[in-house]
Amino acid sequence: MKNTRRQTILAVMGILLVSLAFFGCGQKEEPDISIKTFSVGILHEDEDALKRFGADKESFHKNFMEGFVSEYQRASGGIFTDDQARAIGEAVLVSISRANVSTKTLSKEGDKATVEVTVDVIDPKKIDMTKLVQSVQKEVVAKGAPNQILDIMTNKLEDEIKNIPISGQTTLQVDCTYNKDLGVWVPNNEQDYEMRLGQAVLGES
Repeated sequence: MKNTRRQTILAVMGILLVSLAFFGCGQKEEPDISIKTFSVGILHEDEDALKRFGADKESFHKNFMEGFVSEYQRASGGIFTDDQARAIGEAVLVSISRANVSTKTLSKEGDKATVEVTVDVIDPKKIDMTKLVQSVQKEVVAKGAPNQILDIMTNKLEDEIKNIPISGQTTLQVDCTYNKDLGVWVPNNEQDYEMRLGQAVLGES
């Protein structure tokens, strides 16, 4: 009886050891890994990454486009149509999706941490607007279609935005907290971090 009991205990211990080896017994993901995933989710509209933080790609895309169209129309004095503004917004998303992200945990204490984020810079100011306007004027004259000037401008600007060269890298820091329900580290202020990340990539930091 004692031998049988001992064998049962050893078998249970063996199962526990195997479980620990294969599943890590619920070990926390490192802060830098979570923040990299979060950042990639935002910049690349990565569906799987966004899901890990309780977000979905469709809603994220919709919210971005609504905000972008509104701001683009305001900045341009409302001369472009919503469709033209959306086309530029889509070009921006394509461009920033090329940005690489790397992260490093600077400090971690309990469920609090600070992470350094390094991202590629894709600066719209690198677009030669004088050259772009001249190109638009030339095409308008060639086509004899002055009423198409905004369409032509939009098409050319789309191409320019999508092909802005990566001009370097920049860094920013984010404070984060471990979310037990999601099993990931989340920025303390998600909206603020999203804004700062976008500004960093676009060379505005």
